[in-house]
Amino acid sequence: MAEPGRHFSSNTCHLAIRVIGKREKNGQICYHVNDGLYHSMNIILMDGFTLENQNDQFYSMKNIHSPKTNLSFDTKEGSLFGMTCDGCDVIANKLSMPEMEIGDWIVLGGMGSYTVGP
Repeated sequence: MAEPGRHFSSNTCHLAIRVIGKREKNGQICYHVNDGLYHSMNIILMDGFTLENQNDQFYSMKNIHSPKTNLSFDTKEGSLFGMTCDGCDVIANKLSMPEMEIGDWIVLGGMGSYTVGP
C-alpha cells in the first residue's frame, strides 16, 4: 500500500537554497547553505531520504555572470551542511557537485511532501 497524498504532492515543489559558506576540510569542499535538517530538509531526519552517493543530482549550472546555462561541468565530492551550528545538521556527506561560490543557488526538486517540519 502507498500513501497517495505523498505520491501526488512530492513533486509539486522545488526548493531553492543558497550557499552561505564554503570551506575545505581534509581535502573535501564543504558548503553551508541557508536551510537544513531542522527546516525544509526534515525529510532526511524523518524519512531516511538521502542525497549521498547519488552522482546524478546536478543537471545544469548557471553562472550569474553568463547568460548561458552550462550543461557540462566538472564535479568534485563535497559535503552540504545546514545553517545551524549543530554538528548533526548535515544534509549530505558525500555528494558529487560542481564547484560553487558563496551566493550561488541550488534548486532541489521533489520537495513537496513532508519536507518542512511543524
